[in-house]
Parts: sequence; C-alpha cells; structure tokens
Amino acid sequence: MKLKQTKLLPYIFLIFFVFFTTYIWDKIEIPFPDVDIIGTYSKNNHNSLNEILRYLIFISLPVLSWLVTFLILNKKKINKFIYNFRNTDFINDKPNLNLYLSFFLIFFFLFVDFLSLNLPTQELDLVHEGQQLSSAFRSSLDNSLWSNSYVIVGIFFETINAKLSWNFFNDISIGGFRISILVYIFILKILFLIFVFKITNIINLETNLKPIFFLINSFIFINFLDYDTFTSNHISYREIPILVSLILVVDFFNNTKNKTFTIPILFFLSFPVLMWSLDRGIVYNIILISLIFLILIKKDYKNLIYSFIFMTTSWYISFLILGDEFYYFLENSKNIIFQMNYIHGIIHPQPFSDDLNSTRSTKTLILLIINLVISIKLFFNSNFKISNNFKFVLFYISVVSLLTYLYALGRSDGPHIKETFAYPFIFQALFLLNLILILIGKSISNVLNKSKNLIIFLLLIFIGLNFNYSLENLKTYNSRIKNFVKLEDKNFLKENELELIEKISSELNDKNCIQLFSNDVALLYLLRKKSCSKFYFTWSIGTFENQRKVISELNQNNLIISGGPSYSWDLDIDEKLPILSEYINDNYELLAKVNNYRILQKKN
Repeated sequence: MKLKQTKLLPYIFLIFFVFFTTYIWDKIEIPFPDVDIIGTYSKNNHNSLNEILRYLIFISLPVLSWLVTFLILNKKKINKFIYNFRNTDFINDKPNLNLYLSFFLIFFFLFVDFLSLNLPTQELDLVHEGQQLSSAFRSSLDNSLWSNSYVIVGIFFETINAKLSWNFFNDISIGGFRISILVYIFILKILFLIFVFKITNIINLETNLKPIFFLINSFIFINFLDYDTFTSNHISYREIPILVSLILVVDFFNNTKNKTFTIPILFFLSFPVLMWSLDRGIVYNIILISLIFLILIKKDYKNLIYSFIFMTTSWYISFLILGDEFYYFLENSKNIIFQMNYIHGIIHPQPFSDDLNSTRSTKTLILLIINLVISIKLFFNSNFKISNNFKFVLFYISVVSLLTYLYALGRSDGPHIKETFAYPFIFQALFLLNLILILIGKSISNVLNKSKNLIIFLLLIFIGLNFNYSLENLKTYNSRIKNFVKLEDKNFLKENELELIEKISSELNDKNCIQLFSNDVALLYLLRKKSCSKFYFTWSIGTFENQRKVISELNQNNLIISGGPSYSWDLDIDEKLPILSEYINDNYELLAKVNNYRILQKKN
C-alpha cells in the first residue's frame, strides 16, 4: 500500500499545481507598456505577454513538479531515459499488403469525394476572404509583395495563393480563389493519410493489427476538417507545413528509411514556410531548432552540418530571389510580431472559470499537460512494445501541440481555441489505440488470423460510406469548374453590396486608387482598385504612427469609403483609429450614401 502511495505522489503534485496555477492565473501580470494601439488589451491595461507567461506557468509548473518528484522516486530509471533518448530502433517489417491496399483505397475515397464536391456559392465574406482577394489584386497590378501591402498572416496565404489560382485559370474571380482553398483542404486530408501511414510503419504492432490502427486513425484525422470554409474546424488548412514537418520528423526517427532527403527538405523549408504563414513559420522553425539540439545530443555531427547548410541556403536563396522585398518582409514581420496581439488580442479565459470559452480552453490545456507527461514518461519505460521511434514522434506531437496553442493566445475566441485541439487529440488517438491493440493483440491473435481480411473489409466499407459521392458531379466536374470560375462577382454579393458597387463604380473611372475606412476589405477587389496606402486592411493599421502614414498618403486620393456593417468581434473602427478618424472627419465630406456605406470626398 505504501509503495502504491509513493507511485501516486508525482501525480498528486501534478494535480495540486494544476489547481494552484489556476488560482494564480489572473494574478500573473506584467505592467502594461506604453503602446499606442487601441484595442481590448489597452482598454484593460493588459500586457500581451501576460497570456504567454500565464500559459507557460500553467503548463510548466505541474509538469516540472511531476518530473522532479518522479526522478527523486525513480533515480534508477534515469539511465534508461538517457539510453532511450539517444537511441532509435531498427524496424524491419516486411511490406504489409493489407496496409498498402487500405492506404490506396482511402486515397481513392478522398479523391472521389473531392471531385464530387458541390462548389461553394455562399455570399462573399467581405472581411476574411476580402483580405486575400484585395491583397492579391494589388499584387496582380504591380507584382509587389510586402513593399505595397501590410501583410498580416503570410504573403502566400494573403497574396500569392489567389494570384496563382487566377493565373492557372486565366481569370480573376472569386470562384477561382475558392477552388484553391478546397484544394488545400484536400491536400491536408491526404497529408493526414500519409502521416498515419508512416507512423503505422514504425510502431511495434503485430502485422495483422497495423491496417486496423491505420484505418481507425485515418478516419478520425481526415474528419478533423471539412470543405465548408465558412465554419470553424478542429484544424485549419494553414497547418499544411506543420503536418509536413511531422511527416518528415517520422522519417527522421525511422532508421529503416534513407535520410538523404529528409534533412534537406526539412531545413530548406525554413524560409518558405514563413512566407506561407508567419505564425506557422515561426512554429516550424522552433521545431527545426529543437531537432538541431536533438541531433547535437545524439552527436550526429554529419546531419548537424547538413541542417545548418540547408537552412542557411534556404534563407540565402530567398534573399537573392526577393531582393528589396526581403527587407520589407523583415520589417513587416517585426511589426506584426510586436503589434498584432495589441490590435486584435482578446484576453484568454481563466481555466475552470465562468469566462467565455473557458471550458473549451481548459479541456485543451489539461490535455496538453497529460500528453507532455505521457511523452516524457515513455522514455523511462523499458517496455519494448512501444518503439523508441514512436516515443520520439509522440514527444514531437506534444511539442507541436504546445506551440500551436500560441495561436489561441493572441486571439482567444472560440474558433481560434477550437483550431488548436487537433494535435492534442492526435496524440491521444495514436497513443491509446496503439496501447489498446498491444494489450488485446495476443488475446485475439487467433481471431485475427482467421478473419483479419473481413475486419479490414468492414472498416473500409464503414469509412467509405462516410464520404459523399455524386456520379452526376463526377461526370460534370470539368464543366462545373469552368462555369464556377467564370461566375461574375455579383453572384456572391448581397443586394446592398451589389448596389454599392454599381453606384460607386462610375465615380471611380478617373481614380487611380481609393482608401478604405471600413473593415470590408473586399470592396477594393470588387471595385478593381488598389488601396492608396499599403494598409489596405483598415483593421490592421493599429499604431498612431501607422495612422499618420495613411494620412500622409491621402493627399493623392479624393475618395474614401467608410461605414458598412458593424462587427461584434472588435471595437468600433472610429474608436480604434482616433487620429485617422479625426483627420477624415475634418478634411472629408459626404459625397453619397449607399445603405450603411458612405463615400467621402476631400473638401475643397
């Protein structure tokens, strides 16, 4: 009994510190800095670093208390940890025909499902879709990147993607842009399939059980997101590079694989991923840094040199290709990192409280702690049923889970918190199913030997029935795509939006640019006009300095579009941008009013 109590002691400490860190959560405060950005943080004198500090303390204190107590009680296991951490296993499984067949069948299901999609004709999201459409249109006029657009998310997501789609279809349209998003969702689903397939090949399961492990996890993961881009999912297609990194991490820890291409691809993507999406790129590069430390611990100096060479090459080639735009990228990225949380930040809810979205965030935070403890404890385990390769992969999934939750710290609303839940759940699904199949493997081995094909067949039928198939859509796929791309903008607009575009278009014939004082950034694209300042998305202007920059560029502009619907997700635009608002009120007058939009011209 005493031995049992001793074993429980680390977990008692862990639970105690979870509640302790919950109690001190809102007491952890850093003084509010002198920031000239008006938003939720400034209204509450809230330092953006509070979120990160609270998060790190909430995760680290319980885990460290568990680890220290565990090490004190299990000193003899330290050598086992060091050995496991420095070594990977050699797994030499024969090709599993059922596993390969399952992979190609699920791939086929996904492909047919994709071709059967009904193309999205919902009304245009003037803010989120507009952010990408208007930036891409500006770039299509002058081929600029960061130099003429204040990029918030990432240059590929925000600008290049839509341009590529328009060039591919040879048509600037909303339909062409939306098809590109569907393609990325499809790619993410395929990457999940590859990810589970590769993990299945490095786990120590009986051959008969591996297809079952693959099929169940594949079904769970590919259903983390759907093709409805107007609802929030448990993961975003923006995670493509992070999932690519995890796939390459699996290869990195698999001694049966040739690492000739793994290291070059992993480290050469260092800069391109930052272009895809700045926040994902930062997470990706932190993963690379952690891999470098691991390579150093393993004294694998050859791969250490390769990693530095390919990472340096990535940045140098990007510098040569981008030219002056590279410096604009650095400046833009610095501003986004230090300013964006103050522009759009929402204070993170306290765990176990009545705060909005507290239940959703608490669930994810607790799972992060549990996963981290499991991934560390596995390295103290002498059970050879769980391969060291799989332990490292689980450890990296827990690390990625911790890093990706940072997305929710900047804007702690329901959708952003929801999108961080996938990785912690992936960890649990992989770990628990592997454990269950190990435990029951021997007891049902006779049954599996006799009926393994039937079980796999039934699983495939079940998975296949959960996809959407339309013979008519399959037959007409090419024509549907062509017609969808050719749809005019008016097919995606509300009546009041269409009325605005029709009434104001005639006023803009002789105007080279217009300036928005509205969050409906899609108006620039719909009017086929560029912004007079690089701050095409008014919501992102933020600082007093940036407001003055916009004012300095208004001299060449006669028209401003302001107003539009108010959004509950942020402060009123006049309140957020007082300097710009005052200047416009003093120097511009009403030319026309269309519904709740106002077209302003400069006073004589």
